[in-house]
Amino acid sequence: MPGIAEAKGRARRRAQVKRTLIGYTFLTPASAITILFIFVPVFMAFYLSFFEWDLISPPKTFVGLRNYARLFGSKDFFCCDAQYPLFRRSPAAFGLCYLVGYRPTAEPKKIRGLSFYRTVFSPPP
Repeated sequence: MPGIAEAKGRARRRAQVKRTLIGYTFLTPASAITILFIFVPVFMAFYLSFFEWDLISPPKTFVGLRNYARLFGSKDFFCCDAQYPLFRRSPAAFGLCYLVGYRPTAEPKKIRGLSFYRTVFSPPP
């Protein structure tokens, strides 16, 4: 009975293709939004970084890597670059202090604004 086995194989492949197409159908809107609102602006910003342009006047002057040379030659860039880890890690340190020190003591008491504080600083479940 090779005909029945072949028919079952075709039906199984057809079902697999249908499931795959359904998966791509659900994936398409998220992919389009990601490409449109994340990748396109990043690539446009990178492209425009090679031009000198004030965003108002129409002519863009190609300057190549001169903008990057000016950026890395500036002492202000490295000053801000050195301070970034401090600001990046401060919320994590604050959250750790909150979880270890404040939260266990706050459970049994009624503290004004506690629900707002938990909403802002607690991670989602």
